[in-house]
Amino acid sequence: MGKPAWRILTLSLGDDEVSWKRILAVSIEKGGLSVADGQRFLSRIRIRGLKQYLVEEGKYATPENVANSVARALGEWKAKRAEICLGIPKAWSIFQVVELPAAVRENLPDVISYELDRLTPFGRDEAYYDFRILEENPEKLSIAMAAVKCDLIDPYLSALRAKGIRVSTVHINLSGMAALLGYAGQGEDSVYIDVDESGYEAALVRKGTVSSVLSGPLEEGDEESILRQTLEEIKPFIEPLRKEGKPPGVVFNLRGRLGDRGYPILALLAPFPYKALRDMDLKLEFPAQRGGIPYSAPGCVLASLWPHAAVMNLLSKGRRRQAGKPLVVTAALGLAAVCAWVIYMVSPIWVEGRQLEELDRQIALRKDEVWKVEAVRKEIDGVRREIAAINHFKSDKPPVIDILKELTTILPKSVWLSRVRITDPGVDIEGYVSGSASELLPTLEASKYLRKVEFSSPTFRDARMNADRFVIKMEIEKPNDEPARAETENKK
Repeated sequence: MGKPAWRILTLSLGDDEVSWKRILAVSIEKGGLSVADGQRFLSRIRIRGLKQYLVEEGKYATPENVANSVARALGEWKAKRAEICLGIPKAWSIFQVVELPAAVRENLPDVISYELDRLTPFGRDEAYYDFRILEENPEKLSIAMAAVKCDLIDPYLSALRAKGIRVSTVHINLSGMAALLGYAGQGEDSVYIDVDESGYEAALVRKGTVSSVLSGPLEEGDEESILRQTLEEIKPFIEPLRKEGKPPGVVFNLRGRLGDRGYPILALLAPFPYKALRDMDLKLEFPAQRGGIPYSAPGCVLASLWPHAAVMNLLSKGRRRQAGKPLVVTAALGLAAVCAWVIYMVSPIWVEGRQLEELDRQIALRKDEVWKVEAVRKEIDGVRREIAAINHFKSDKPPVIDILKELTTILPKSVWLSRVRITDPGVDIEGYVSGSASELLPTLEASKYLRKVEFSSPTFRDARMNADRFVIKMEIEKPNDEPARAETENKK
């Protein structure tokens, strides 16, 4: 659960999984070049435009032809801000797998650069190259390398620069086809065979990377003889996969006159299962009609836009920028949390302050009315006090103060009260006595203000207070006449 959370918190807005990117892929092939306009947004890749420019049969487009065609495509598709990817034919490059000690893992780009003249026919200053690690263990590394001589690429780069066009990546077309097959779900290990009447190219793909290639001319003949020759030539790729117990995932792309009549013949000749590229669901959005345009340009698009494509950018010379873990989302969430906390703490104070200001304003507006109301209220309170005094004098019951004084006088010092309740019909008292609570009844009964004295609940011994707790209720005795009341007041 922690990995997805960390992936989200360290998500960069420029991450290949979510960012927008546009690529104009230019693939150079014999007899012409094809151009594809690709776009990626939120992991969705589509081909917006696809064109082919023909040159003399059997020859490659010149640097000037490529530059003019790319400039024309950029203008037609309004793709001035698109990055440029150049796909080159396999015939210009070499592929090979080399093994190095595992100890060089940390400084692999420097080691490859230093050993390039031993690993390939080129020196490090006269070649564009890149590599991918196929397998590694504690003792050795198995590395797939691709290299091309600078003299073949530089004229095209210079011609494009003269048009104001900068190439960001250079792929080999077969690497683009490996990315296309991986995107279509063919798997990390497969064999791709491209065949026409003049020759064939076959690529062994391991872990999504082209590890080795075979190519060569084919003798002239009918479709059956051409396909028999091809099947014989690709045996070195099929047999290793069979020995490893892996079903060979083979994909054929028949072009030229083989495209229409070759697949039925191939179905009879092939001793292993295979797929036809034209019948595969590439899971890629194309323009309405592909019109027989080669797949190498869309392959170059995927090599640049698909984050999981294990292709080689020859311009990098084996050096890839390691992006740090961005904390944009984490910082944004933290800032949002702090802002929410500040708002949570400050907003009630601000709201209360506004309410107080509004109350002060309303009070100021009604100050005169309030004074008038206060004056009337004071008059009402005075009248009520007078009425209460009159009612008190008119009452035939003794005043409450008299009853309280009476209780204070007659109760012994060993008694302390916790509650006294005087109502219209009688008096209820609660408290504690250090002696016997029953001795209080005669004392209270003897009072001239009280009668019918009795316990309202059983008494009990409070061990903490070391005294009896009692609750007594009694009725108020009405005085017989005014002289008796006056005499009592004089005594008090």
